[in-house]
Amino acid sequence: MADDEKRKAAAVDRIVDTILDLGIDDYAQVLLDMYGRYEVLGQMSYMTLAPVLAAFFGKEGLDLSQVLGLTPREGSQMILDKLKVVKAERQKEKTYDKQESMWPRVKEWFLEKLPHRKNREQ
Repeated sequence: MADDEKRKAAAVDRIVDTILDLGIDDYAQVLLDMYGRYEVLGQMSYMTLAPVLAAFFGKEGLDLSQVLGLTPREGSQMILDKLKVVKAERQKEKTYDKQESMWPRVKEWFLEKLPHRKNREQ
């Protein structure tokens, strides 16, 4: 993978993580779908945002603006595809975490059923 492609992939990862951390994934899916349809929006946003993002974030800011600005259709689709994958992974992790958290309740239930514990409480 070329260095440029690696930087684009890192920019997409950062965008996806930010979207999911803020909890705006549903809104972002609609917005990115609409944004990717119009080339002119991407080019205009690149002209206005690239200098600002480059000033604040350096090369990484320029990568972010290139993903969304120079190729809005491809960039939006890359973000949407990655968003779907990462969202599913995070959902799977949440399910796994919830399953692990049942152990204290099961342990307490077993301890309540033991006869020696009942005798101590009385």
